[in-house]
Amino acid sequence: MSNDLIDLPASETSEDRLNPKDVVGHLLLVQPLRTGTTEGKYGEQPHVDLHVRDLSDGDRLYRSVRFFGGSLHDPLSAVLGRKLAVVPELRNPKSSAAQPYAALRAATPDEKARAAAFLSANTDPFGELGDLPADVNELVAPVQQAVAPSAQPSPEQTVAATLGATPVQEAAPAGPTEQDIIRAKALIAIPGIEDHVVLASVPGLTPAIVASLRTAAGS
Repeated sequence: MSNDLIDLPASETSEDRLNPKDVVGHLLLVQPLRTGTTEGKYGEQPHVDLHVRDLSDGDRLYRSVRFFGGSLHDPLSAVLGRKLAVVPELRNPKSSAAQPYAALRAATPDEKARAAAFLSANTDPFGELGDLPADVNELVAPVQQAVAPSAQPSPEQTVAATLGATPVQEAAPAGPTEQDIIRAKALIAIPGIEDHVVLASVPGLTPAIVASLRTAAGS
């Protein structure tokens, strides 16, 4: 057996660690990346991976952290790729025997203004994103709605508005440009991303184009 020292393998799920219960009451600027499930003691548990800037702790950066539980997964999974200002809080479960759990509340107008000021001064607030293109906030658009003058807001739009998602300007070209194809390939390379997210994120794409890009990428 070799006596050579080796490095500890890098985590496949997270570069940093952050427990939402440790930052209760902090103003966080977050960008959800992807969702999934993890097998736990009581079965599968939903999780969401995200980048976090703690604006209440010297703008500390946490990259690719993982939050567990439906109270965190459900609102963030509806706004993947968007930038949001949120504040963790503890809520009491219905059962008095259970422990309080972490959830997210919407930022106040003052808190949103503070997060907006940080974004204005830091165009790439999470550094080199790696897992997503640097201009992901321009790429990942809301799921397209059926055209109807009196249509009600979708769950995705409601959650985004409640948590203070940064608005995204959507373009509608006739077909995908070369840059659109490059962006689509970058999104397809994200593990677990679904076709409807890619289609909603890049104008002009069709299911056939996405399928062709997936085949070429071997995914």
